[in-house]
Amino acid sequence: MQQGLFAAADTEALVNHILHARRLRETVFNPRLFSDPAWDLLLNLYQAQLRHVDVSVDQLVDAVDLSPVATARWLKALAGEGLTREKRDSRNPGHVVVELTGEGLTAMRRWAAFWLSAACEKGPETRVAGLLDRLSASGGS
Repeated sequence: MQQGLFAAADTEALVNHILHARRLRETVFNPRLFSDPAWDLLLNLYQAQLRHVDVSVDQLVDAVDLSPVATARWLKALAGEGLTREKRDSRNPGHVVVELTGEGLTAMRRWAAFWLSAACEKGPETRVAGLLDRLSASGGS
C-alpha cells in the first residue's frame, strides 16, 4: 500500500481529524484515563512534516500536554526506536527542533495508507452498522 494512492491533503485531514478527536475525548472523559504520549508525539510530528513546518520540543510539550521531563523521556524512547531525531534549527542555532527520521516518516505513511484504504473500502456507517449487527447477534459479548 503506497502513500501515493492518496492526496497529501487526505493524509493531513486524517491526521488532523485524529488529533482533534483525541482532544475532544478529554471534554467527556477525565484526561488521566487516556495516556498515549508516544503516539501523540508521532501524530504531531507527522502533522508538522505534512505541513512542512519545524516543531520544537517546547511546542511538542504544549501539543501533547506533558511535562518537559516526560516529553523528553518519550522523545528519547522514540529516538531509540529510530523514529525521531533532534536537530539544530538552521535559522536559530540555539533552538532545537524534532523531526521524524526517514524510518519514522515511512512508518507513519504506511499507517496513514492503511487508514485511508480502510476508509475507501466501505463507508464508516457501513462498518459501524455491521459491528452493531454482530454485537446484537452475539448478545453484546
